[in-house]
Amino acid sequence: METPLNFGPQHPSTHGVLHLNMVIDAEIVKSVDPDVGLIHRGLEKIAENRMYFKFTPIANKIDYVAAAAWEFNYIGCVEKLLGMTVPPRATWARMIILEVQRIISHVFWMGTLSMDLGQPTVFVWAMRERERLLDIFEDIMGGRMTYGWMIIGGLRDDITPEQIQRIALELYHLEKVLPEYFDLLEKNSLFCERMIGVGIITRQMATDYGLTGPSARASGVLYDVRKDDPYLAYKDVQFNVPTRTAGDCYARYEVRRDEIMQSISIVRQAIAQLPDGPYRAVNAMTLRPPLALSMRTPKNGEAFLRTECPRGEGAIFLLSDGSNFPYRCKIRGPSFNNLSLLSELCKNQSIPDVVAIIATLDPVFGECDR
Repeated sequence: METPLNFGPQHPSTHGVLHLNMVIDAEIVKSVDPDVGLIHRGLEKIAENRMYFKFTPIANKIDYVAAAAWEFNYIGCVEKLLGMTVPPRATWARMIILEVQRIISHVFWMGTLSMDLGQPTVFVWAMRERERLLDIFEDIMGGRMTYGWMIIGGLRDDITPEQIQRIALELYHLEKVLPEYFDLLEKNSLFCERMIGVGIITRQMATDYGLTGPSARASGVLYDVRKDDPYLAYKDVQFNVPTRTAGDCYARYEVRRDEIMQSISIVRQAIAQLPDGPYRAVNAMTLRPPLALSMRTPKNGEAFLRTECPRGEGAIFLLSDGSNFPYRCKIRGPSFNNLSLLSELCKNQSIPDVVAIIATLDPVFGECDR
């Protein structure tokens, strides 16, 4: 007998405020209707009613798990609109922070996935490593979850040699401990049974639904903005783009696992090439007085910037009418497209499999409904 079931938004495995209107027959899901609008904040309209630099703290909250990714995305787009050149030191320092943020995001994801699948030990270990990295972020940027360290034209404060050394030592530590965490999951038969062959996304499905990021690359889509449309200094570092073809939950785990190691390599290369010099453009927008001299008004025009956020392609489009406020701000996050597959992926799956599917899509609902 078919029964309606409300799954979420309070259920811990929905990773925020996802509400699924399910129809089930015993333990089998017959249909799913996702509702992702429970954290709607009107971010685009908020941006259009604030001076350009005043939206930066809010941009941090688009993806509250990887705030630096969207902080740069917005600031970089404003810099393109202004035609502003950022000093090389700021460019490389930003890239270091973005890749460490990617590691933090993926380690956090590995922990929450483990908890969802009944592996609390890995969850506790992953949170420990995340806290160590967040301690470094707090030292560099003054915050653990949201930052405001990047400003339009550069950085609020320089990154010191001691802080760089802390990052380098932490990377060495991660390379030693992460293989043990991976083994604890991959050698667990229950973990593998709940992941392998579950929630298969074919390459065609990934392209039809506009998937990006690890969820798409696990289905054989070789697309990474850092390679296909390089920004910052990604064209000056060597790294591989991990992919798989199975398209199941386990493949999505493998891609993120490998991306952690690639990000460690990118950070090391960036540290080695970090140049000396100014960390802020002469005409950078700052909040320090005199305010009238620190603000610039863009000319009529438009700018578009896409970046490789931890969950996929994040993009911002800004349209200027010559005032201090954007005439139009469009935000495109990867989580909305990734979650659009749920109705198809969850059909005829068991309820516990739905938990694994949601977890491996790694949604963040701040970027899902803008």
